[in-house]
Parts: sequence; C-alpha cells; structure tokens
Amino acid sequence: MILEDAPMVWVSSTTPTKELGNTLFRAIIEDNEMPVLRAVGAGAVGQACKGIAVASGLVAVRGRSLATSIGFDTIKGESGEDISAQTFYLFLR
Repeated sequence: MILEDAPMVWVSSTTPTKELGNTLFRAIIEDNEMPVLRAVGAGAVGQACKGIAVASGLVAVRGRSLATSIGFDTIKGESGEDISAQTFYLFLR
C-alpha cells in the first residue's frame, strides 16, 4: 500500500544516514509529509533503519514519536525480473 501523495525515498547501501535522517525530519516537520522509504538489499535496509533512527531522534526533540510499518513490495529489475523491496511507511504517534 503506497499512499498516492506520499513522497518515495529510495535508499541504497551508500546513502548517508545523517543526511537521510535530516531529509526525513524536514519532510515530516517542515513539509508535513510522511515519506515512504524503499530499499533493496541488506545494506540498503540497514541504511534505511539507521536513517529512520536519526529522524526519530530529531522528531523526539519536538515532543513527537516517529513510528514505522514495514512491508515488502515486488518491483521490476532492469532486465524485467521481479525483485523484493523492503518498504518503510512512516507515521507520527
């Protein structure tokens, strides 16, 4: 389930976690949006989790709690093969 108006953020194994966390924080607090993160591969999933942790700490300073619901999606690879992607849906509690 992808929200139609939610911005999609693709995360790779080389995504800087502090930059990702700051980007998520700005989207949530300043732009009032809930981004959806998508990651393929163990390294990318790790970076996504760390970025969410950074954003959670930044949001906590504002007195809010950031939570995530995690799921799997199937996407098409470059040569048309099916690839499993981990998807992180963010929301405030």
